[in-house]
Amino acid sequence: MTSPAQHQPITFVGGGNMGSALVGGLIAAGWPATSITIVELSADRRNALATLFPGVVTSAEIGPCSAGVIAVKPPLAAQTCAQLAQAGAKRVLSIAAGISVATLQEAAGSGTAVVRAMPNTPALVGEGAAGICV
Repeated sequence: MTSPAQHQPITFVGGGNMGSALVGGLIAAGWPATSITIVELSADRRNALATLFPGVVTSAEIGPCSAGVIAVKPPLAAQTCAQLAQAGAKRVLSIAAGISVATLQEAAGSGTAVVRAMPNTPALVGEGAAGICV
C-alpha cells in the first residue's frame, strides 16, 4: 500500500539524461505521470519528453510547486534552487555535481529543506545507486 506522500506533485528542473532517468524510474515505480512536471528550456527536448512520458506536464518555466528536483548543470543549481523555493517548494533534491548543501540552502532560504544526492550512471538504465548528503 502506498501513502499519499508518495504521490505528491513534484517538479523536475532539467530534462536531460539523469533528470529523465529519474522521472522514468518514478513512473516505473507507480508514481502517476500526471503528478510530475519537467521544466526544460529547450522546446525540442520538451516535445521529446512529452512523447517519452505521456501525462507528464512539460514547461519552459518553474510554476508553483511543493517539491523540486534540481537536474541542471552545476552553474545553474543555486539559481534554480532559489527559484524553486520562490515557487513554494518546501523540499528540494539536487543531483547537480559539486554544489554543496550549504550553498543550495543559502540560495533556498530557511523555509526549504535541501538534500543532495549523486546518482551513478547505471541509474540511467534503472540499475543505479545514489549517495545522499543532508
